[in-house]
Amino acid sequence: LGIAVDLSHASTQSADDIFDIAESKNGRVLATHSNAYSLCRHTRNLTDARLRRLAALDGIVGVNLYVRFLSETDDCTMDDVLRHIEYLAEVAGEDHVALGADWDGADVPAELADISCMTKLIPLLTEKGYSSAFLDKLFFGNALRFVTN
Repeated sequence: LGIAVDLSHASTQSADDIFDIAESKNGRVLATHSNAYSLCRHTRNLTDARLRRLAALDGIVGVNLYVRFLSETDDCTMDDVLRHIEYLAEVAGEDHVALGADWDGADVPAELADISCMTKLIPLLTEKGYSSAFLDKLFFGNALRFVTN
């Protein structure tokens, strides 16, 4: 039908079914606000296998800032956000990671309370060796490519 299906609120079985259909029909999937299950074992986060399937379909995963999806402890910080960005880029590839936020009522790290705070990620990622090309993809390029293709 030419639609892209968002996996962020799908159960694990629904996500697998959606992947199966998308793979058989050359479909499109994305996870607008999900994180890495390997770093935080919440059922809404994506396993490595699902991240690879998403990348193989040229989808994107938007890093969610909700503290319960970032960390299994109450001390969630910007470092947890950076860990998920780095991990998602490693597993899915830098062409498949975006920012998904989830500011509409979710508890987020204080350092990233609203969109005006997002630029705080730039120097932290730059210090870790990420290029301006990666930052462009993360902040807007990957999402723009996904919605315009």
